[in-house]
Amino acid sequence: MVEFDFVTEKEMEENRRFRLIQLRNEEVTEFRNYKMIPALEREVPKDTFAVSRILAIMMMVNMKVNFCGVDTFTRKCNY
Repeated sequence: MVEFDFVTEKEMEENRRFRLIQLRNEEVTEFRNYKMIPALEREVPKDTFAVSRILAIMMMVNMKVNFCGVDTFTRKCNY
């Protein structure tokens, strides 16, 4: 229904606030415990999704890294 399309699909995908709400709703590990979401997109930091992007890339190349920063293949700390 065109009459109810307030924004395009692309605009919805690019909106940081809406994306944060979606990730919380999907119970993605990094975002499932968020209790409050900022009212405006500009209040969501641009680097909010940087960690999840890095983790997604690592998963795609089959590199397993746990959250404390230790590479599970070499057992070395990444700090």
